[in-house]
Amino acid sequence: MKISKEMNNKVLVLLSFVLFFVLFGCKKEEPPKPVKQESPVILMLDPVIFPGPDKKQAAAKQEYKLSVDLFFLAIRTKESSDGQFLVGDGGASLGPYQIQKPYWNDACEYGGVFWDYKTLVYSDAHCKQVMEWYWKRYCKQAWLTKNWQVLARVHNGGPNGMSKGKTIIYWRDIENIMDSYRKDK
Repeated sequence: MKISKEMNNKVLVLLSFVLFFVLFGCKKEEPPKPVKQESPVILMLDPVIFPGPDKKQAAAKQEYKLSVDLFFLAIRTKESSDGQFLVGDGGASLGPYQIQKPYWNDACEYGGVFWDYKTLVYSDAHCKQVMEWYWKRYCKQAWLTKNWQVLARVHNGGPNGMSKGKTIIYWRDIENIMDSYRKDK
């Protein structure tokens, strides 16, 4: 008995379906078993032994966050009138913090990244990170202790900013801006 090619193909397709269902489709899935949930345990802590978060510590942490934000805002205000003028020094300084390309590249090298200067220098978040890396590279202790004067003078005058007289005037401007924002609150 001769089987035609058409019949042979139909048999192959049928066998394929049967094999597929035998291998994958014959298993009956069982619904997941419910997980036994125990009632939650509520711990009652003695307030004398476990006083909870220290209010002074929480207030200090909040003040720290405000002071870092205030410091960045003061630099941004001084450098670009809070983002209104994004090109300075004849085009050598760009962005809200007026960062020059060598400063940017130096900080990015320290941070272990390659961020495109021309596109990211206008990003507030990227600039803040670049400034942090720059300070960690050249005045780490000042960054850790939040010595605003050193940080401002290094931002303005480069790695040796503390030895440059012009950066004292810059620092006084930053300090005055910070004070004026504090008084507004």
